[in-house]
Amino acid sequence: MEPVAQGWKITVGGGAVLTVLAQTKPDDAISNLGAWVKLVGIDAVPPILLSPRIDTFATVAGVLTVAIALFMWRREVRHVHHKEITAQAKGEASVGVLVTRSGGEWTPLPAALRYLVYESEWGHQQAKPTSVAEFDRLVAMEFRERLARGEVRARGAKGEAFSNPERPTEDISSHYWQHGTIQPHAEIQMEDSNRAAAWKTGSNDTYRRVIISTADLASTWPGAGTATLSSLASFVEPSRKLFAESVATEARFIEGARKRRQELIAKARDLAQDFGDGETGEGFRAYLEGQRVYADIRPHLSPEYLAKLNAQRMLYAKADGAKYPTLVSWFLDDIDRLEKEWGLI
Repeated sequence: MEPVAQGWKITVGGGAVLTVLAQTKPDDAISNLGAWVKLVGIDAVPPILLSPRIDTFATVAGVLTVAIALFMWRREVRHVHHKEITAQAKGEASVGVLVTRSGGEWTPLPAALRYLVYESEWGHQQAKPTSVAEFDRLVAMEFRERLARGEVRARGAKGEAFSNPERPTEDISSHYWQHGTIQPHAEIQMEDSNRAAAWKTGSNDTYRRVIISTADLASTWPGAGTATLSSLASFVEPSRKLFAESVATEARFIEGARKRRQELIAKARDLAQDFGDGETGEGFRAYLEGQRVYADIRPHLSPEYLAKLNAQRMLYAKADGAKYPTLVSWFLDDIDRLEKEWGLI
């Protein structure tokens, strides 16, 4: 890369010098190129160099030379850098090219894949797959290739970070994607940012909570600019909707179960509060057996408490200053245990 850079540096310098000479006279900074020619000892100056018009021409030529040289210099540097990354992705180098450019916003892997499939021009150019395996192969190949080239940056939490959302993410080397893989269909269908993963077959190098550079997504895969579903999107959308509906149904079921348990805990405590007589097992047991709520809570009570409750003619002394009889206090302790086990507190 260095010889290329040096060549364009010389060109930039030459254009800059030409511009300065055309605008600056050696003695009073208001002359033309002819004065500079005479300064270096050339007396036979061509008439064309004595014309004031040559200053304007040389200035324009110098500015254009600098602009073109800067553009070509940048292009050559980026081209060589791109070749280095591509060579690494193909295994032509022994050291991974780690893309460590920082800044910008990041998009969770499921959302990034959904953009590629639903909104990008590339996604709208693909034919509808016939199976999940074909869908995964097509989308993963395109995605991984761009990551391996270093055109798209990715970060992730290395190791088993699925259960540790506080674990920080790190740059994922472009070399990783030579063998790293993802499951686009499952990622889009589940839309779980914490689950989002990339892994290597036969390796422990797994990344969780993978995120993709938002800027790289837009620059690598321009948007199609249409609201029409692509063929790829129409393939995955039914299963995505079905999964979303099942998750919502499960969430409603879990919330309903939680609410019912909260109500059962509250009613069980009301039983203890309302009990005002009897310090023997028979007294409190008889009271409980006459209540509908006891039939609901009894299967969840501990065997140890039920054994004490059902002990015949067993007397439990009430502690001095205690608000409730001993069996009632133990009952409330068991209710507290249930509340914790059910995750209600």
